[in-house]
Amino acid sequence: MWWCVVVRASLVTQNVLVAACCVVVCLRLLHEEESTESRHWRHLLEAGVIALAIGAQLASVAYKIAIEKDWLVVIAAGNKSLLASMTCCTLLLLVNACVL
Repeated sequence: MWWCVVVRASLVTQNVLVAACCVVVCLRLLHEEESTESRHWRHLLEAGVIALAIGAQLASVAYKIAIEKDWLVVIAAGNKSLLASMTCCTLLLLVNACVL
């Protein structure tokens, strides 16, 4: 099923980014010198930790959206006609996926 692929990909992405973030934090802790060159590397590593953490958070949001079934309601934003149409399309996709 298509959402299984999304769930798996978001979990793998999140775990890889968290592991990479841990590696960067370890590198940062290993290089505690206070030279000018070291300071530039320290700032670069800190920026890397922030970027990896943001990516992991985005993967977490993707996972939550893929798991929760209320996302159609949020997208429809009170439009019952749109909600009915999206629900019908989703059910058709699920039926076709099960048939294949």
